[in-house]
Amino acid sequence: MGKVAAALEKQVERDLDASFQEFIKFIWLELSTEVVSPAYTGFFASSWKVDLQRPQPVDKVAKHEPWATIKKEKSGAFPQMPPYIEPRFGLAKFTSDDTVYIGNTAEYARWALQRPNQIVPFVARAKSAAKIFFGTARPGSIRVTATGSARGTRDRRVL
Repeated sequence: MGKVAAALEKQVERDLDASFQEFIKFIWLELSTEVVSPAYTGFFASSWKVDLQRPQPVDKVAKHEPWATIKKEKSGAFPQMPPYIEPRFGLAKFTSDDTVYIGNTAEYARWALQRPNQIVPFVARAKSAAKIFFGTARPGSIRVTATGSARGTRDRRVL
């Protein structure tokens, strides 16, 4: 491969990686809003994590402030207390070669996802957004997978 072709390939890879990173950030930030995610206390909307491993739903709201206090107040004297949404996890740098998982670490995630929310419709819209981020008609693979349910464990996939 000639020098020009090698330089061109490196530039295309850098551009693709930058687009991929911006797309991941877009998805993560949108999921971290009460427009898309259920937000009684804001803990669920604040608990989206992006990683190379599947994030596990293990975090209990009672162990994290200010959400523990908000939950107590909403069930007591201040039922109208607004949720507090602040992403709990940072966003690492990824390349387009990475398989990236975006998951929620709230222990009750599977139950929150069974309540009315905008997550599945958002993922459907994200496919259209991917076309803009990557400038292509084929955005690649974007999937929603839920493991487990209140009735037992099973896998569901929605495309």
